[in-house]
Amino acid sequence: MPSGNHIRYFDLLPGLWEDPIRGQLSVRLDGDDKFYEAISYTWGSDPTNTVIDCDGNGLDVRPNLAILLRRLRSPSDKKRLWVDALCIDQSDEDEQSEQVRRMDSVYRNAGRVVIWLGEENETTAEAFNLLEELRGLIYISPKEQPLSAASTSSISRHQWHALERLLNNSWFSRTWVLQEATLNTRTWIHQGGCSVEWATVRSVIMGVCAARINVSSHVDLTASHYMAHFCASILSDPLSWPLLELLEHTEWTSSSKDVDKVFALTFKPLINYTCDAPSLYSQVALKYFLNGEMKILNSASDQSFSRYRQLPTWAPDWSTWPRASSLGPQISRLRALDGPHPYKKPAKSPTVSPDGSRLTVSGQFTDRVVAIGRHLPLASCSYRGIAFIFLESWRRLAHRYLDARAHPAMTKDMDVDPGVDPLDDVFARLLTLECPLEHLRSDSYLRAYLRFLGQAFEHEDVFKYCDRMLTSCRKRTFFITEQGFMGLGPYFLRPGDRMVQLDGGWTPMAVRRKRAGCFELVGEAYVPGLIRGGWEGDAVYEDICLV
Repeated sequence: MPSGNHIRYFDLLPGLWEDPIRGQLSVRLDGDDKFYEAISYTWGSDPTNTVIDCDGNGLDVRPNLAILLRRLRSPSDKKRLWVDALCIDQSDEDEQSEQVRRMDSVYRNAGRVVIWLGEENETTAEAFNLLEELRGLIYISPKEQPLSAASTSSISRHQWHALERLLNNSWFSRTWVLQEATLNTRTWIHQGGCSVEWATVRSVIMGVCAARINVSSHVDLTASHYMAHFCASILSDPLSWPLLELLEHTEWTSSSKDVDKVFALTFKPLINYTCDAPSLYSQVALKYFLNGEMKILNSASDQSFSRYRQLPTWAPDWSTWPRASSLGPQISRLRALDGPHPYKKPAKSPTVSPDGSRLTVSGQFTDRVVAIGRHLPLASCSYRGIAFIFLESWRRLAHRYLDARAHPAMTKDMDVDPGVDPLDDVFARLLTLECPLEHLRSDSYLRAYLRFLGQAFEHEDVFKYCDRMLTSCRKRTFFITEQGFMGLGPYFLRPGDRMVQLDGGWTPMAVRRKRAGCFELVGEAYVPGLIRGGWEGDAVYEDICLV
């Protein structure tokens, strides 16, 4: 491959289905050729290989790619493709780095992007027919109207499950999809011999998930909904999104290499496949710290889940999921309730040790954890069962360790209804991280919780409350501090952990002494009454070393 602005293409030679697959590689300047198709697909887990003829030599490819090439092959004409497994030398890290930097150009300039979901199955045709039917029910306008229970009443459960099977394909959970599905308006989804425009699929997913009907009784589109919603959000200008927001919104996606969790989102010449994941994740965090931005610490909670022991606790491990979602977006909303309140940069910029392992920040130790809630299994419980588990954990903790009357600080900034136990009110607030009451369709957090327990589960509001509750509390634990505050903290929080307010930080943070003068970051905490104002008194900051 010549150095510089060059791209390799695979020219698929014509043939019938049963003919051997043959093709030729060609190298062109980037942008010289727009008559090619860029392929978006999953490599697949099948360890066996199929041999194709490439420039007269045998080349091993995965079965999923071999079937794709047979499906796309013309019986009479040569077809030019860009396929990563064929057009990038996977054994050359320097070439990988150079070519992956050009992937946004490859997909943007293609004559067409083909999303390949694999060979068809017995429900594929039914699923694609339903996509077309649902598209006809959706009003195509700047604001697509949701589907209704009446308009979808004729759709059978079998049809819904065919759609579910299609849209829960592993392609929808790939990190690289954010580039491959958003940079070109001429994008089509194929499965076997069936195809449909990506815009249709995205509109249908968004319409179904926005419908005011109990869709969940028919179909679970969790992964595809996340992807479609996010692709729709960034469709206008994916390059304008800050890297941290992209990382937070795609933490549930997967990639074959952990470094691709970052590389797939940068759209910049920062890609270097000679760099390992821990070094890359540390570099990303330092980029924010050295610019005076502390909010990336909110994504570094519970590093005990991390697969990389050498990764500093202050650097988020983007390869680890599921974990608690960052509180950053939630805190931004609460700040907005009180009017414009931009997060100031720290007066003293963080510094990093020469070996990159220690980060020194300014902060004030404010409190200490004295008790934490029980960690109880949730996997086999119903949603109501989970709500009762949270309540049981809370009551054991609160009524054993805390007397709200003796600790008025806990509710000092909260408007608690007369006659309501402050402990119950704090619990109800924590369950949804003080989600706006209008979203819960209630005038009180406690009443919203009680309505959730007593309402028919098919009601739409119950689903919204469930989603908010699980997003807030999953992978977190209740805790109490010496000063009588109560909140939600990292899953691996322990009694004795210190609470610290960092200069420029978004939330209270929990830290744990590692050795003399050094602390591990345990993670962010949510404490009603403190998020808008913080602990009383003038802040006296000191240097805190995080490792």
